[in-house]
Amino acid sequence: MALQSSGAISLSDIKTELGSSANDFRTLHAAAGFSTPDSISEFYGYSAVTYTEFQVEVFQDLGTLCAGEPGELAVVYSQANSTVVRGDTLYTDTSGTLYNGGNNYHKNSSGNGHRVNERGVVGTEEVCG
Repeated sequence: MALQSSGAISLSDIKTELGSSANDFRTLHAAAGFSTPDSISEFYGYSAVTYTEFQVEVFQDLGTLCAGEPGELAVVYSQANSTVVRGDTLYTDTSGTLYNGGNNYHKNSSGNGHRVNERGVVGTEEVCG
């Protein structure tokens, strides 16, 4: 999750965000991809997590999806690199706000559906018959 955008940031906060055990600020600063001169202020709002944006079609039920009717378009974010698959968690933004899928179906690239629950977790692919 991203570091706060104001207030005090500790080395411990930075180490946790980066998943690092380093105790040297220069090492942490470089690990975050920042160049010199080193400044703690560069860490305001910083997140070591990268998100990929996906546009998905959302359907209330699998039958509507499989019938080829158009769904509602939604933009979601995932830590996945190229496609959204079972077990991924979806977010509404790059700050880590969970996407409420409402147990609706999202159409995948093969034309089948994945149910996405209220916590944004993508379920097993359900095949159109």
